[in-house]
Amino acid sequence: TNLCRAAAGTNYIVNRVAELQSGANASDPERRALLDADVVVVETAANDVHELLKARTPAWLDADDEGQKTRAFTEILARQLLSLPRRPALLWLTAAWRALDAPPYHRDADAEHRRVLRYYNISQVSMLAAFAPLASAERRAWARSVYFHDCCHPSALGHKYIASALVFNQERDRAAPRR
Repeated sequence: TNLCRAAAGTNYIVNRVAELQSGANASDPERRALLDADVVVVETAANDVHELLKARTPAWLDADDEGQKTRAFTEILARQLLSLPRRPALLWLTAAWRALDAPPYHRDADAEHRRVLRYYNISQVSMLAAFAPLASAERRAWARSVYFHDCCHPSALGHKYIASALVFNQERDRAAPRR
């Protein structure tokens, strides 16, 4: 089930999850899917830097810290998902980013998400980290022509790379000793 809508950041998903958890529409199939989920994958890295920065800053956030809005909504969503009755496995995915023409050559919420996810011990898979550094023109051209099919959406081959990274992450986590 995809709880997203086009060009929506974590702030939208937070509101949608709250609506589904409230039971306001008990027959909503997305509600049942969320409550019965074994695994939840969140992917908002490109939209968080694009959409959240345009959204009105709530009074309880510091408008001068552009990353604070992303961190705050990431934490709210993480806590919402951690409180689901079945305690699904959570994974944050950075599948896309916005390309820039100057260093660091990308704009994304990867680092802001990581700051929150480490605290809650939530796995993060970053395709940006897999392809980094993006300092060479050749690597950026490869990402634009092979990994992406437009400005910020992975191609069919890009989705295969993502699937491989997700499987690798799950296998690595399964093999890691429990704490």
